[in-house]
Amino acid sequence: MLIKAIRPNGKPNTRVITLIVMFLVAVWVYALFYPALNWPDEAYKVARVGQDPNPYLQLLSWLTVDYCYLTYEHDLQAGYVSNTLHMHLTNGHSCYYMLKIANTGLACIIFLTCMFALKTREKRELFGMSLIWPAAVFYMTGINQQVVFSIVSPAIVIGVIYSSKVWPYILASLLLTAIDRSFVALFTFLAMLSVFRSSPRLAFLMFVLLIIAGKVILSYIGGLSLFLGGQQSLNELKSSLSYLSDSPLLSLMFFFISFVYLGGTNSILGIGLDYAIVFFALVALLWNNRSNSQMVPYLVSFLATFFIVINFVPTLQSFRYYVFIMPAIIHFLAYKRINKDLYVGYCSVMLLVYIFQVSLINA
Repeated sequence: MLIKAIRPNGKPNTRVITLIVMFLVAVWVYALFYPALNWPDEAYKVARVGQDPNPYLQLLSWLTVDYCYLTYEHDLQAGYVSNTLHMHLTNGHSCYYMLKIANTGLACIIFLTCMFALKTREKRELFGMSLIWPAAVFYMTGINQQVVFSIVSPAIVIGVIYSSKVWPYILASLLLTAIDRSFVALFTFLAMLSVFRSSPRLAFLMFVLLIIAGKVILSYIGGLSLFLGGQQSLNELKSSLSYLSDSPLLSLMFFFISFVYLGGTNSILGIGLDYAIVFFALVALLWNNRSNSQMVPYLVSFLATFFIVINFVPTLQSFRYYVFIMPAIIHFLAYKRINKDLYVGYCSVMLLVYIFQVSLINA
C-alpha cells in the first residue's frame, strides 16, 4: 500500500516520500518524547479507556489494556500560556505508553490509508503538507479519538477541493461524528461552503439564522444532547461554559496562537518569532492572492463556521477543532514551488524547536 501511495502510475514522487517520512518521524518523536499527559484532555481520555463507549477508545482498550490507572501531579500554579507544564506523571508509565504506542500506530495507519485513497500526486502532496504543520502534529499525538478527525478531516477537504460535488463529503463528515464530535465543525464548514458556492446571499442568511439560534432558540432546544453524548444537554454545556466566552476578536487571536503553536495543556507558547513569521506570511500571501475568486468561498465559510461553533460552545476556539482548513490554506496560498519549499523548511525547523523547547522546560 505504501509503495502505491508514493509511486502513482509507477513514478516515484520525491516530495511525497519526504512528506511521508517527515510525518512518521514527527508523530513518533512527539508521541514518545513530549512529556506525558501534556496534551489537552489527555489525562481525562486515558482515564476513560475501557469505560467510554466511543469506538476509537474501545479499540485502544482492545489493543492494549482494559483500564489504565495513573497517578500524576497537577501543577496548579501553571496557568494558561505560563510556559510551564501542568501535568507530571508519577505512576502508570507502562500502561500509558502502551496506549501511546497504540494510538500513534493507529494514527500512522489512518494516515497511510488516506494517502493511498488520494489517487493523484497533487492530492497526496497536499495531504502530506497539511499534516506536517507543527500544531497539527502536536494535537494528533495526544491519546484522544480526535486523532481520527485530525487526519481524516484534511483528507475530506482535499477531496472537496478537487471535486465539484460536496454532498458526499458532507454525508461522510456527518457519519464520522459517531467517532469524534469535532466532525460537527467540518460538517458545518462543508454545508456553508456548499451553500455559498450556489448562493452567497443564502449562505449569509444561513449564518445569521444559526447565530440567532445560538443566542435565542437554544433555550428552547437546549434539552437536546445530540452529538454531545452522555447526559449533558446543549443548554447545560453552553451554560457551564458561558463564563469562558471571549469577544470574537479575542477568539480569533486564540485561534491564531494555537494555529502557530500552543503546547502542553494550552500552557506553552512558541518562541515569539514563529508567530510573527506566520502572521506576516499569511498577510502577504492573502494580499497577493486577493483576486483569487476560488479562495473566497473557503475563507468566508471557515470564518462563518468558526463564529457559529464558538457561538454554541465558546471554548472551541483552538486550531485542533479546525485542522481541516490546512489544505485550503496551502492549496490557495502556497501553490508556488518556492512557497512549498519554504513551508516544508519552516515545519522541519519548528518541529525540532518545539520538542527541544519542551524538553528544556521539563528538565
